[in-house]
Amino acid sequence: MSEQFEALDQPYQAYSLVGLYLQQFSIMESGVGRLLAALLTLNRTQANIITANMEFSAKAFTCRSLLKIALPGDKDADKAMVDLVDVHAKRRNIIAHSVFFWPEIGSGVKLHKVRAKGELKLEQETISAGALIDEASALMNMSNYLETLVAKVEHQTDLLDRIAAAPGIKREEGPWWRGSGLQGEPNVPLPPGRTREFNVPSLPDPIPGSDEPSGSKES
Repeated sequence: MSEQFEALDQPYQAYSLVGLYLQQFSIMESGVGRLLAALLTLNRTQANIITANMEFSAKAFTCRSLLKIALPGDKDADKAMVDLVDVHAKRRNIIAHSVFFWPEIGSGVKLHKVRAKGELKLEQETISAGALIDEASALMNMSNYLETLVAKVEHQTDLLDRIAAAPGIKREEGPWWRGSGLQGEPNVPLPPGRTREFNVPSLPDPIPGSDEPSGSKES
């Protein structure tokens, strides 16, 4: 494959290489979504709604937490979830958000990277065609691995029950808001005709000079 890309003239070679990399990342990200759907037994519509509103790192770390229950002791699966964020997502951000051109001599892509965490750093990185294709291949391998994880967990019909019964998950009887203070003591019976009220703090006085008089009341 490297020879096919190197046969392209610049700038089309650089465009094609970056496009290949980003395509493979998007395929891998969709695989993370499928894994999350399998772990939570979601149908396609449910999965699309939920994963569309999650950052990539949130999807990966949610999968990591669930995999510890679905596949306990699977260190390879755990490391893969960490690598999704610490390796692949970081690299994708560099390639996706850096201005890129093409080297004056040779094949590949030239990235112009800007960093400003504490101090400003301007860096250039030249990636050969072969090296960027290798990075895209690593994403493809991760996509294939995610599919093997999906196959391992998608038939575990008791997974949600095991998640609910996992050690460390605190379970309480009664409504979810018990002890939140939202409605005082919700389990204490009220006299007939009484209703509970939320404890809403009083509003502060308006800023001096505003049109609202201090302590104004509704008409």
